[in-house]
Amino acid sequence: MADQQELKFPLMRPEKTENELQAFGGGYPQGGYNSPQGVVFGTKNSIQGDDLLDLQRSKDVPYNIFDYMRYKSKIIPPFPSVKEWGQQENLKKNLVNDLFAGITITTIVCTEGLAIAMMGGLQPHYALYTAALPTLAYALFGSSKNLAVGPASVVGILLGSMVQDIPEEDRPNAAAFISLWQGLFMLAMGYMKLGFIEYILSLPALKGFIAGIIVRIMIEQFQNIVSFKSHAHESIEKIEDIIHHSDQWNYAGCVIGLCTMAFLAVLLITKTITHSKHMVFAIGPLFTNVIGSIIVNMLDLPAKYGIRLVKDLEPEIPYGLEFSNPFKNFFEYSDKFMTPIIVMGIVGFIETIAIAKEVAGRKGYKIDATNEFKAFGVSNLVAAFANSMPCFGSLARTPISVSAGSESQLCCAITGVGVVFVLYLFIFLIKQIPLCIVGATIFFCVSKQVKLLKLAFLCRYFPFPDAFIMALSMLVTIIIDPEIGAGTTVFFSLLIILKRGTTPFVHLEHYDKVLPIRQVSTQVSSSNPLGGAVNTFEYSTLHFTVERDTNPNLKYEAYKSYKRPDGANMQDWERGKYKDFCMCVDLDCPQKYHILVITLPHYFFYVNSHSLKIYLDTLHHCTPKMRDQAASAPALAEGQHQPQHPQPTQDENGEPVVPEPTKTINAVLIDCHLTRYFDYTGSLALAEVCEEFDKLGVAMGIAELDMAHTAKLKATGLRSQYAKYSNKDSVEIMEKLMEKVLTKRLVGHQDSNMDKSAKSNVLQKEDLLD
Repeated sequence: MADQQELKFPLMRPEKTENELQAFGGGYPQGGYNSPQGVVFGTKNSIQGDDLLDLQRSKDVPYNIFDYMRYKSKIIPPFPSVKEWGQQENLKKNLVNDLFAGITITTIVCTEGLAIAMMGGLQPHYALYTAALPTLAYALFGSSKNLAVGPASVVGILLGSMVQDIPEEDRPNAAAFISLWQGLFMLAMGYMKLGFIEYILSLPALKGFIAGIIVRIMIEQFQNIVSFKSHAHESIEKIEDIIHHSDQWNYAGCVIGLCTMAFLAVLLITKTITHSKHMVFAIGPLFTNVIGSIIVNMLDLPAKYGIRLVKDLEPEIPYGLEFSNPFKNFFEYSDKFMTPIIVMGIVGFIETIAIAKEVAGRKGYKIDATNEFKAFGVSNLVAAFANSMPCFGSLARTPISVSAGSESQLCCAITGVGVVFVLYLFIFLIKQIPLCIVGATIFFCVSKQVKLLKLAFLCRYFPFPDAFIMALSMLVTIIIDPEIGAGTTVFFSLLIILKRGTTPFVHLEHYDKVLPIRQVSTQVSSSNPLGGAVNTFEYSTLHFTVERDTNPNLKYEAYKSYKRPDGANMQDWERGKYKDFCMCVDLDCPQKYHILVITLPHYFFYVNSHSLKIYLDTLHHCTPKMRDQAASAPALAEGQHQPQHPQPTQDENGEPVVPEPTKTINAVLIDCHLTRYFDYTGSLALAEVCEEFDKLGVAMGIAELDMAHTAKLKATGLRSQYAKYSNKDSVEIMEKLMEKVLTKRLVGHQDSNMDKSAKSNVLQKEDLLD
């Protein structure tokens, strides 16, 4: 008798349909079913009906992995944020770095802020009030860890144009009224949960707007370096005026400014070469301001060479805080300022969210725009009663905050407390700081944020619309006005969404497929003189929907029958090497390894890319590295246990709570067979996701990518190991991912006595798979 062995691939249990019951009970013509390729499928089944009852499909439970990602992505970070950074362990970890960064920003804002207040048509010391209590309020509620808050250059420019027709003695009250309405406007935006606005803004457009604002800031700070003040309004006119009056420059101040920037450049180059995290590199801006001020005053350079100090802006800066009544002249100012207030709020918030997102992306954390609306709403309400101008994030000081080593919102709190101390105790010290040193420090730190090389990169790989929008936003902001630049950023971002959203696209999918289920029989062949075993195959058919297609073995069968070239190596599949893998979307699954398959849309641009990153961020704790860390954590106390299958409950708002997944995501396959367009933000997001999950122990793969996009993705940062085979079929890439998972698993569980050469061979195999 022939010794028969059946190879059964694991399946996920669907609801039995009439077609499936026919498949299990017979019901097809005895002659078999002929496929279009001429392969004959028999009617005998290699799978029994009971085999489908062991595992659970997502349709049998109320939630699946996509419900979980959707639910977790809606969770807003703690508000107020002090609940997070104010914890004792975080305070201990961040105190030293935040202390030095906070002192540095205090020194800078007490000098730069005076010039901003003057741009806003106010006496210089009003900027100090903005940097005190409103900054402290933001530290309690804001979600950005590195943002420097207080008086901002763009807001100062807009405020100056708003109050220029008001008598000088009434301008502080008008500024307080504007702060009041800015606070109410921001709070309304926050409580209406309009934080999604940040996702409709194109990243190249934001970079162009930031670059334009920074150029305007550099023009203002260059005037402090050369000790010449131009009264022109437009940037081009200012540049012409500065060059035309070069005979009035203070060249001693130029030398001091150049020495300051040279010192900071040496620190930056040394830090880059040595990869050092020593504190001396973080306190560079503070060091230049303190030591530079001491040297300038000891050598009596202000008297000898006319070096301007802070006291030259306002000789008598009043001590202490002041408070105001923002309701004075309420109705008169409401008629006059309501429209400009909305414009200022939009421009200020776009500037703030742009620099905050860029810094957060470099530092590896997320900010929430809804919380930012609320935080700046509270800060501006405090500013309204603290006799202050409106409060926003500063493009000039935020890079200094990052360079100084800030780690959390504690830096912002220290800055606010530091400014209060300065107002009551140290005004006499602030008066002695040279403006050329402050201007040079700001000029150097912000100049690194001008992304001209990024514009050249976009012109090469993403000329339209990304490079076009970035160049247009930058030029409009520099040449015309920041308000028009912000409007250009928003308008073209919305225009791209409308263009992509209204482009006709139809994708047709065959939802009722016929899949061959294969029986492998091993028998002794009488025609073989050596008595060797040979394999014979019989087929049956099984109707299923796309929802059923959760097992890579099933995908393999269809792929092998219809796509694979003759003679391809099938031994691993035939031996059941990958039988422990599953692609289901259940929260709980008994299979050992799990693959998540994501199909990108036809247009993968900045709106879609935000969704991909937000959704995948919710699965960090399901990755192998995080699971291993959780398993190595100290065991729970006796009598405590973690429920393996938590039941869904309702949160405080009555919304259903999706339970945590218990399975581990071992591999992620990104299927690009539909995608015909990548913009810069989408390409960058894809590269970042691959890098991020690779570090978490997840095998990442990209399949069926149009080769026309490969060069763009590689230039954006996608590593060659992902791009090399990205044009291959999804099943081929899935094989590579499963091999990589198995190889990693083998390396992770090597016996301690295994010799080094054997382990090296395993690691070399993994490198070849990459």
